[in-house]
This record gives sequence, C-alpha cells and structure tokens, in this order.
Amino acid sequence: MVNDPINNPIKFLIAHENPDMDAIGAIWLFKRFGGSNFDATEYYFVHAGDLMDAGTMEAKGVNSGEVVHVDTGLGEFDHHQPNNSQRDSATLRVFEYLSEKFEEVKTDAALERMVGFVNETDHFASYYWPDPDKDRYLFMMEEILSGLRSSEHFSDREVVEFGMLCYDGVYTAMKIKIKAEEDLETKGYDFVSKWGKALAITNKNDEVVKLAQKRGYVLVVRKDEVTGAIRIKTAPDPEINLKDVCTKIKAMDKEGTWYYHPSGHMLLNGSRKNSGQVPTKLTLEEVVNLVKD
Repeated sequence: MVNDPINNPIKFLIAHENPDMDAIGAIWLFKRFGGSNFDATEYYFVHAGDLMDAGTMEAKGVNSGEVVHVDTGLGEFDHHQPNNSQRDSATLRVFEYLSEKFEEVKTDAALERMVGFVNETDHFASYYWPDPDKDRYLFMMEEILSGLRSSEHFSDREVVEFGMLCYDGVYTAMKIKIKAEEDLETKGYDFVSKWGKALAITNKNDEVVKLAQKRGYVLVVRKDEVTGAIRIKTAPDPEINLKDVCTKIKAMDKEGTWYYHPSGHMLLNGSRKNSGQVPTKLTLEEVVNLVKD
C-alpha cells in the first residue's frame, strides 16, 4: 500500500462496496485537495475490509504504489483496526494527512468543521441530536446517501459522484457561513424594533440575515456594500408584518424597486431572482429609522 500518495500518480482510489458518507468524504478530500496526482484517478470497490488483490492489480496494470485504499483494508486511511480506540474516521485520517502536506488544507476552517461533522456522524452522533427520530433528518446528506445506497437503481460509482457534488456544495456553504459569522461579530449594530431585537448591517454576504435570525434577532436590515440594495427580513412570526414599513419606504423612495413578499416577512430591494430591480438611494440609517417608527 502506498505511503505517500500525493507524490505518486494515483490510478485508483479504492473504497468498500456500498460506500457511505465517510468513504466518500475520504475520496472527496483526495480528489479536491490532494493535488494533480489525483486528477485522473478512478474509483474501485472491494468487499468491506478487503484490499484490491494482486490479480486485479495485474489485470488493471497497476502496482501498490498507484492505488490508495480508504475506509477499507486496515491501512493508513482506514480506522477499523481492532485496537483502534481513537474514534476517528477515514475522512479524518485523510484530512490529517493532507494537513501535514498542504498549509492551505491545515488552515482551512471550513474544511476542518466539515471533517469534524463527518467524523461525529460516522460514530452515530445523531443519536444525541434533539428529536433524533424526526423526519427532517432524512433530508440530510447522510440519510440521502443511505437512501441511494439502499436503492437498486444506483451504482457505487454514481453514489460516490453524487456524494462528491454534495460535499462541494456543503464546502461552499460552510465558507459562506464562516464569513457571515465573522461579519456578524465585526459589522453592523443592534437596534430595537417594535417586534424586538433587530440588527442593521452593511456587508457582501446575504447569509448573515438568516444566521442573525437563528441567533435571536427578530428583524434584520441588510445593505449590500457592492450594489447598495437593501433587504429587510423578519422572523416567520405571524404577529409580524412589514406592510406598513413597505408603505412608508415607497413613499420616501421613488426610485428604488421594492418587492413586498406576500408572507409579510420580507421587503426586498435587490434580489438574485430579479436582476431588473433598481437599488435604493436610501441609506441604511434612513431605512432603520423608518423601521423603528
């Protein structure tokens, strides 16, 4: 089995049949962060615990230095050794290996948080989640992959490829969330609305709106520092309605395009769903004062 895969052109990444979230996570890390040696790497699947045997290697024209096993084979990137008490995972092992090789992996906070979650999930951390038997968890990546694996309509390769796309999406979302967390700590200010604690903020990251509400802000006024557009969003509380705020803003702003959402919880000036909207000339403070009143 190869000891230093990033320095060898790898022809096959080998995982167990019916690959789970951990096996796919290990593959994803090598493919996305392992360097050019993994660009043309193919997938191969063996019985759980096995290695690619010598006959298969010969038939495929590869040697042990051109394959990497993850989550199987009891090697460096497997965690199923009988004496292993670390509660680690294949994904964590690959991440730790790549962190030693690449500074950009070692310092990637989004990647570290993702790997931590996968590692916990591989040890059934969902047992401790609130209401762990609720249907909502079936929409999470682990359960979606489990459903695909249980289906007779998808091959192991298709499950891996779908899982890789999921990891790509989660990685982007995690980076956006971390930036929103930073903005929430360093930008904006609190104010009091008639409905309770509110936040006003100018930044580039729209994710800060939902994040702030999840952390207790009942209303957020956000100005995009690039376009100048402003969005107002409230918690989905049936007692809250932005109709009066919309009327006041439209009376004051005759140029900007404002969309009042039928839910009553969003007043939008600028949206990725409507590229034709005109940004408001109102300042963040002017809009906040209207909301206060």
